[in-house]
Amino acid sequence: MNTLKTVFSILATLILFYGFACSIRIIFSWIPDFKNGFTNFLSKICDPYLDFFDRHTPLYIGEFNFSCIVALAVLSFFSILFFNLSVSLTMTFASVFALIVTTIEHIGSSILFWFIIILIIRLVILIFQRNSYNGSEFIKRFDYALNPIVYRIARTFTGGKLVSYKATLIISIIALIAAYIIIQIFFIHLIRLIMLIPF
Repeated sequence: MNTLKTVFSILATLILFYGFACSIRIIFSWIPDFKNGFTNFLSKICDPYLDFFDRHTPLYIGEFNFSCIVALAVLSFFSILFFNLSVSLTMTFASVFALIVTTIEHIGSSILFWFIIILIIRLVILIFQRNSYNGSEFIKRFDYALNPIVYRIARTFTGGKLVSYKATLIISIIALIAAYIIIQIFFIHLIRLIMLIPF
C-alpha cells in the first residue's frame, strides 16, 4: 500500500517538474533566434509533447495559438490526480469530477487571462506610440490578429457604433476582465456544489 502511494507521489513530482520545463520552453519560444544548449535540451524533451497538442487540439483565437495552455492543463490534471492518490488511494466520484471541472476552468481562464494581458500590452504600446498607424511590421501583424476579436467585443457594447482603436481596446479589456471574474465566481460555486455529491 505504501509502495503504491510512493509511486504516485514520484509520478506527481515528475509530472510537476516536466510541466515546469514545458513552461520554460514555451517562454523561450517567444524569443526569436534565442538558442543555446539549455534551450536545445528543453526542445528535445518538451517539443514532442507540446507539438502533439498543437496538431491535435489547435486552439486559436485569431492568429494566437493557445494549445500550449491545454498541454500544461493536462499535466496539471495528472499531477494533482497522482498527488491525491499518493495521499489516499481511494478517490470519490465527486473529487474526480471536481478535478475535471477545475481543469476545464483552468484552461478557459488561462486563455482569457493571457488574452487580457496581450490586449493591455497593445494598449500601452498604443498610448506611448506617437502615430498609431505607423508602427513596426510586428505591431501591424499583431493588430491584424487582434482587430477582428476586439472590434466584435466592442460592437456588443457600443451598439455597432464604430469607436477609436484605443476605445475598442479599453472596452474589450474591461469586458474580458468582467467575464474573467464572473467565470471565477461561477466555478467556485460549481465546485462547492460538486463536492456535496455523496459518492
